[in-house]
Amino acid sequence: MLLLCILCYMYVVEVATSTNCPEYVFRRIPLNVSITHNLFTADKGLTVKECGQKCIGTTSCASFSYLQGHVSQCYLFTRRVRLGLDQTVQPGPVTYWLLQETCPSDYTYNATNNICYKAYFDSTDLMSWAEAMNRCEEDGGYLYMANTTEKFNLIKSLNVPSRVEAYMGCTRHRGVKVTWKCLDGSDFVGEWYPGEPSSTIEDCVAIIYGNLIGALDVNCLGLRRFICEIPVRFP
Repeated sequence: MLLLCILCYMYVVEVATSTNCPEYVFRRIPLNVSITHNLFTADKGLTVKECGQKCIGTTSCASFSYLQGHVSQCYLFTRRVRLGLDQTVQPGPVTYWLLQETCPSDYTYNATNNICYKAYFDSTDLMSWAEAMNRCEEDGGYLYMANTTEKFNLIKSLNVPSRVEAYMGCTRHRGVKVTWKCLDGSDFVGEWYPGEPSSTIEDCVAIIYGNLIGALDVNCLGLRRFICEIPVRFP
């Protein structure tokens, strides 16, 4: 029997015949845009559970989107579907991210947020926002999303040398009004450094460590350190 588990703010599709949540699960994210980048297969007429089951059975699947309608649509992606720079959020399929089973050995697990994270703070870790994002994806994750107060406070508490700037997975988006969104479509929740955001053309978010710690709007092409995050399944 296929079940739908709903725990806290996460929507998890269960694809195993068990009364417990399965070894591999998905998190439903706020993002609902139509995206074709990294799409590798599409099917019609499946239920959302069958769509998730198909993703589980496909080695290269990292996320799926599901569009309910007269004829349902199931889309599988080789990477996690995410909000791009200056992309407008609009009605589209519901999207689910595959959760990792465990943390890599060089990542730190945080039980409160059920994530693994790693700060790339060495002098050799300087990258643009896009390069940093690719590095995080190679690890199985993405740039760190400060989309709750708890998550922002977690990286604020890191023991970091003064004046280090590190990219996060949140960017500026323009529409009727300017908003700051994270990769999954959620709102950026963090403390801006005094005087920030300070530019109309700097679209990426970084955290700066110093006498004060806060968020900056920065040029996405600048070379900075960065923080990665990997979502993991429920223990």
